[in-house]
Amino acid sequence: LLCLCNCWTDSSVCLFTWCSSGVSVEHDEQRAGLVRGFNHPCGWFCVPAQDSDLSVLTGYIQTELRGMLPQPAVDTAMASGLLHFYSDLRRALNT
Repeated sequence: LLCLCNCWTDSSVCLFTWCSSGVSVEHDEQRAGLVRGFNHPCGWFCVPAQDSDLSVLTGYIQTELRGMLPQPAVDTAMASGLLHFYSDLRRALNT
């Protein structure tokens, strides 16, 4: 299920919603050296800023990486992923 919708209210506020649904798959086979992570429900919200022609984009991310990962490595990887996301988004919006 994938959907993209926009909603207008009386105050001319536009809210874009992207929703998707995945399928969980159970894997009996375990492989040494690999740990399977889990994504909880998450999403992105884009809301116009008050008295401005700009919008505020807020991400709600709940990723459970699992495994014995060093916290500095997790922090670096998450920050890098978010920076790439915003960079790609800015590039896409400018085209």
